[in-house]
Amino acid sequence: MVIGILGSPLPEGNAALLLHEAMRGAAAAGCSTEIIAVNNLDFQPCMEMMFCREHETCIMDDDMQQAY
Repeated sequence: MVIGILGSPLPEGNAALLLHEAMRGAAAAGCSTEIIAVNNLDFQPCMEMMFCREHETCIMDDDMQQAY
């Protein structure tokens, strides 16, 4: 699995075009791919609750759960 993270606020910008090309190459090589557009996510900063040290996820219930 190849995960591409798009951090640009421009979903049709140059960074997005390059990412899509890279993901197309990964798919052509037989990999499954997924793109996560960060600007569409609603997430909170780390509050250092240390929940993740004993669990495989964060205690903050936000859109970052899909990345864990």
